[in-house]
Amino acid sequence: MSPRVALLLVSPALAVLFAGGCSSDKWVSERPKVVPVHGRVLYNNQPLAGAHVTFMNAAANRSAYGETDEDGHFTLTTFQLNDGAVPGEHQVSVSKVQLRRKGEPEVDRTTTPASSTPDPGRRWLIPQHYGDVSTSGLTAHVDEKGPNEIVLQLKGPAKN
Repeated sequence: MSPRVALLLVSPALAVLFAGGCSSDKWVSERPKVVPVHGRVLYNNQPLAGAHVTFMNAAANRSAYGETDEDGHFTLTTFQLNDGAVPGEHQVSVSKVQLRRKGEPEVDRTTTPASSTPDPGRRWLIPQHYGDVSTSGLTAHVDEKGPNEIVLQLKGPAKN
């Protein structure tokens, strides 16, 4: 039997074996449980629209994310749209930046210290420390039984 004929005979059997081992059902069944999480972000007591919210559960090594609407409300997503977050303790970050528009002058990095303008293409619209889970100071507990309606209060001036 030629190698070509052997390959043609074995290929369908290998395809069936690989398809069974790579089932999406296995991927779904082995991922951690998530529960619905909704919330609101207030900045200086006003709803914060268009902000990115991230919840990080270090124990589960999973993060969930959402974006605030015009009233500051968000719904978290981990695996599928709006499915929620893994239960437990979370470190939270919130970021809202304005990107430099085309044609606006760039910052001259030779005369401007890097620490005062970390990225000339972005302008933070809230205090920058909220944009990192390690510096935000924001935490949340996601309860397996719910309800998980979380309000995040941000304060202070944005510095750029």
